[in-house]
Amino acid sequence: MQNILEYIVFLFFVKLTHLLGWKGTRKLALLLGDVFYFFIPIREKVVIKNLKTAFPEKSDDEIKKIVRKTYRGFALTFLESFLFTKMSKEEILSKVNVVNGEFLTEMENAGKGGILLTAHIGNWELGAIATGIIAAKGISVLTKSQRNPYVNKWFDKMRSSKGNKIIDVGAGTKRLIKVLLEGGVVGIVGDQRGPKENERVMVFNQPTPLYFGTASIALKTKAPVLLVLVGRRNDGNYDLVFKRFDYYDVIGKENAGVIFNQRYMNEVEEFVKRFPEQWFWMHDIWKY
Repeated sequence: MQNILEYIVFLFFVKLTHLLGWKGTRKLALLLGDVFYFFIPIREKVVIKNLKTAFPEKSDDEIKKIVRKTYRGFALTFLESFLFTKMSKEEILSKVNVVNGEFLTEMENAGKGGILLTAHIGNWELGAIATGIIAAKGISVLTKSQRNPYVNKWFDKMRSSKGNKIIDVGAGTKRLIKVLLEGGVVGIVGDQRGPKENERVMVFNQPTPLYFGTASIALKTKAPVLLVLVGRRNDGNYDLVFKRFDYYDVIGKENAGVIFNQRYMNEVEEFVKRFPEQWFWMHDIWKY
């Protein structure tokens, strides 16, 4: 019953965004972000703790401003995603400025498959859909199931609405490797906290355990990797940036996976330092 009630509320906001359109939805998201910031500060303690850990030099006032922008940013990402099923491919692409898109074309033309490694920055859902539209054959996206099965089904439908294929994280690495060996391109978000026992890399000077699945697959298949970041611009649109990710020099080294993850998080950290409000600080990355 709880799942059904949650889904009814969820669908109400989906329908509301369809009525409001892109500009109206963005205004609603900013308002909703402020409502949560001022009155329903879910995970506020985690956000503040993370920001103070990452930016110890910032004052409490600076941290508060970033926290508010973080809530607004998450609301934008969440509500904007409700519109993608109703938007045409052309409308979606009009919201992104593609930077270095030729790197994706080169990856596809090589016929060796490829990994698109992204992060919870800006609107990562938009990034996945737009990348799939740009790609000649679409991409396969690794996803984690939502707790609510009805909401999860809706998000799977949204994510595949423009041609992308969904791979649930529970399917394991075999399916990902199969896609790569067949020349396909897979998209993976890799900036979440891994198990406590995992080896750690430095993130904002904090030893941080990450998942090593992406690194292991890349090192095993030697597939090319592109870093893909989706930064929100002041005009409400996004920069969809592709960047080559070099790791071939560490293949065969004992700590290759650690070096891979460290290089990846170095890139993420560099972006976050410039736009701290655009990372998903609600995730307790330094839980242990």
